[in-house]
Amino acid sequence: MRVSFIALGILAAAAAWSASAQSTGEQARDDYQAELGRQCPDKQLQLLSTRNLSDALDSYKQSLGEDIRARFDQAESTNCSSLDAGADCVNTVDLATASLALSADFEGRPTAAPDDQAGAPVQSLGEILRWADSTFQALPGLDPKALPSHFRARSGFLVDVLVPQRSRKDTNPVPIPGLQAGGTPLQHLAWLINDPSPTIALYGSGVFVRVPQPARYAVHKLILAQKRRSDTIKRRKDLAQARSLIEALSGSEPHAFEDAMDDARSQGAKGWSEPIDRSLQELGLVDPVEQKAGP
Repeated sequence: MRVSFIALGILAAAAAWSASAQSTGEQARDDYQAELGRQCPDKQLQLLSTRNLSDALDSYKQSLGEDIRARFDQAESTNCSSLDAGADCVNTVDLATASLALSADFEGRPTAAPDDQAGAPVQSLGEILRWADSTFQALPGLDPKALPSHFRARSGFLVDVLVPQRSRKDTNPVPIPGLQAGGTPLQHLAWLINDPSPTIALYGSGVFVRVPQPARYAVHKLILAQKRRSDTIKRRKDLAQARSLIEALSGSEPHAFEDAMDDARSQGAKGWSEPIDRSLQELGLVDPVEQKAGP
């Protein structure tokens, strides 16, 4: 499984907690549980109205130290600053922040030191992955001095770190000092992750993340399939994923897929339009743009 740098960066930033929180952890946990019990005895947060949930979270945040409250404020500012973000967004971010605080600081897991002046987390990506699975290890690359860009758990679960390619002269891997890791540069990744969609990762109370738009992901898979001529397994997987997404989007967001196709084709013929056409032909699908134009 490949995890894009944009998602990893968000998770790493959200997980960078102050070491001083450990001393007040037990009190903060007790206050959280007490307030949750008072506001929602059955612990079913979905039964609370947006306003009541917001009031409960505000009461909880007031019981925390100044440094931890600043983490909540930073998360809210980062993820809910747009005009269309409302109380639901703030509540979601606060729940995710509280979940990370309880699972990391209050259960004895590794706690990060304060962020550096540039705002980058000081924990390495390897350490963050070992929160999920303690068997994660960095895989060595061809250059022993290069930062690792591949991590594997004992179960075989693989995390590849990817970054947008800036030029053909990019080093491989591209250093990401803030995560003490490297990233494999990919040509079409910048286009894929442009204008990402906000969503919730199913962990604890939920973690606010940004993922590629489904329509762009479908088009990206069409392109990738033609770049993997020698890897038939991954190529078949790319085409199958593209087909599933196209079929789903045709019923829910047909115009979104057409817009993504138009935007990709505008990037050029070689490397963009040509591989898209070949993949569509292999799948036996009619190009929505050509179908719209007619004979």
